[in-house]
Amino acid sequence: MRAIARFSGASVIGVNNNDYQIQRSNKHTRVARLEALCSTVKGDFMALALPENSVDAAYAIEATCHAPSLAAVYSEVCRALKP
Repeated sequence: MRAIARFSGASVIGVNNNDYQIQRSNKHTRVARLEALCSTVKGDFMALALPENSVDAAYAIEATCHAPSLAAVYSEVCRALKP
């Protein structure tokens, strides 16, 4: 997340369901001074708290392999993506 923001200037929202990992992410984001571009929110990738057609791009690292249904998780990601 921070590498993408640092090199592209894009705003990046990380989604995680683990409080400890969110705290660590926020700490590293503060240390990197990227709070203006990066945020980590608690959430469920099966039901993203994002409006329909609201994000320009999405990427997944590690977590989606644990989804109960790959079709369902990627349908949810698709819902949040702009056309």
